[in-house]
Amino acid sequence: MSNIISVKNISKSYGEKLILNNISLEIKKGEVISIVGPSGGGKTTLLRCLNLLNEPDFGEIWFNGNNLMDPTTNLNELRMKIGMVFQNFNLFNHKTVLQNLILAPMKLLKISKEEATSKAKEILTSVNMQDYINTRVEVLSGGQKQRVAIARSPMMNPEIMLFDEPTSALDPEMTEEVLQVMTNLAKSGMTMVIVSHEMGFVKSISSRVIHIKDGQIVK
Repeated sequence: MSNIISVKNISKSYGEKLILNNISLEIKKGEVISIVGPSGGGKTTLLRCLNLLNEPDFGEIWFNGNNLMDPTTNLNELRMKIGMVFQNFNLFNHKTVLQNLILAPMKLLKISKEEATSKAKEILTSVNMQDYINTRVEVLSGGQKQRVAIARSPMMNPEIMLFDEPTSALDPEMTEEVLQVMTNLAKSGMTMVIVSHEMGFVKSISSRVIHIKDGQIVK
């Protein structure tokens, strides 16, 4: 399998606090990698570095042969291939579920509203949210919002999806719903990197588990 992301000797500090210390990591196509470790150890910072939401102070990050830290790289174009699911959903609350899904592909991929709507219906069915297609996001439960957030990423045809503690804001029942959706996504062959504290889930879904402590990968 070929590498989809290569992280080479990256470090990141906030002020005088060193968050990531000389980390290297290879992510191959089709892998499901979970990042675990104590709070404050650098898990989320590493995840956010993978699409340069956080920019490392040193080192390189390569995505499909492109150096994301090269100023000549078209970062916005490459980011469209890297889906991101946040712990706080990052949805447009005043818009409907459908509007949340079709906005980016229509604007960025220039596909028609009809095509985007057809794809949205298919993906929403896969996460069991098809009955809420015209519902405003603000009235959904936390678990429903997170399923919509997960459904939004495949609309952009990503090559990899990043999950930052996707269940941390959910109660146990909603957590189970979201983890099932992620399990189905992994079975479909999607390359995934997950920061999670759900250790049972992590062990069941991951092809590799990476432990981070004090900004370094530990065995």
